[in-house]
Amino acid sequence: MNRELTKNVPSGYTAIAVLLAAFAGAVYWLVQSAQPYNTAGIISASVIMTVLIVLACGFFMVQPNEARVLQLFGAYVGTAREAGLRWANPFYSIKGGVSSSSKL
Repeated sequence: MNRELTKNVPSGYTAIAVLLAAFAGAVYWLVQSAQPYNTAGIISASVIMTVLIVLACGFFMVQPNEARVLQLFGAYVGTAREAGLRWANPFYSIKGGVSSSSKL
């Protein structure tokens, strides 16, 4: 028996603010590490910036009266129904445009 699972995904606006602040901190760390040529600091700041760029790929939009199906490597994880900008795990495959109202 298949059951729909409503997934509460965080607001994309909050995620934008957090990611921008973290990215600004990583850029600052990279610049500060480059001055005395701290190799470990440069590498770690670069890795953090790469992870933040991957996390930024998790944004998606849900239109009013629609839903998005979230899948992780093909397995159903849940359905996002709240309208607006949303953020989910960037490894989710987001299938779009499922109408939440039946028009028969």
